[in-house]
Amino acid sequence: MPCRFDAASTLLMLLVAAPVSAQVPARWHDELASPTHPLTLPMFDPDTVRWPASPLSPPPAPVRALYVNAWAFGGQRLAHLIDLAQGTEVNSFVIDVKDDTGYLTYRSDVPTARAIGANTQLRARDIRVRLARLQARGIHPIARIVVAKDPLLAARKPEWAIRHTGGGLWHDRLGFAWVDAFQDSVWIYAAQLAAEAVQLGFAEIQYDYVRFPDEDRIIDEGRYAAFAKERLDKIDRHEHAEARA
Repeated sequence: MPCRFDAASTLLMLLVAAPVSAQVPARWHDELASPTHPLTLPMFDPDTVRWPASPLSPPPAPVRALYVNAWAFGGQRLAHLIDLAQGTEVNSFVIDVKDDTGYLTYRSDVPTARAIGANTQLRARDIRVRLARLQARGIHPIARIVVAKDPLLAARKPEWAIRHTGGGLWHDRLGFAWVDAFQDSVWIYAAQLAAEAVQLGFAEIQYDYVRFPDEDRIIDEGRYAAFAKERLDKIDRHEHAEARA
């Protein structure tokens, strides 16, 4: 069931999660190299960033959103969707930033994204222009970031992935590999992408697939919320996490 929290509070929801395979939680930062890029979040201070656009108004109440996949957002169909929203009660777009393939909609400077090739299937090269069009038409842009279902990250960073006890990547019934939610680096990568999305002009973050792949158990969202809050609590943006089957 979806849960909401904002950047000024921490949701504590501790749910029991039996191991999918033999997994040992790593210590904080064990998997990450020393930060060298300004968007590497231990060095990222929102107070020092000049945001590219003025903050949007608070989220509409209620939010009535359309889901816009990466191809629609980056193509000519976006104009039609904007016109549709203007003639209806739609006031928000949930836009794929990272979908369940692991690839990104626009070019990212996050080091992990660059290292794993997440920039190789770009759908929107003019991201700032497109977000400005939404803002001009009063549409609330929500960035959707898929967390645990990321076959690209699992393949390129197998040490972050769910693995069979006998070795090798574990795959779901559709053949997709998933990353291991116990790995701190998985959470850090999602938070880095979120910070970058906010810098580009998104007004809200939706974290999707915040769960384990067996579909019965949700990830410890209290642990995740603490990570997100640490990185985004100085930014006037809203967040929510969603466990989607």
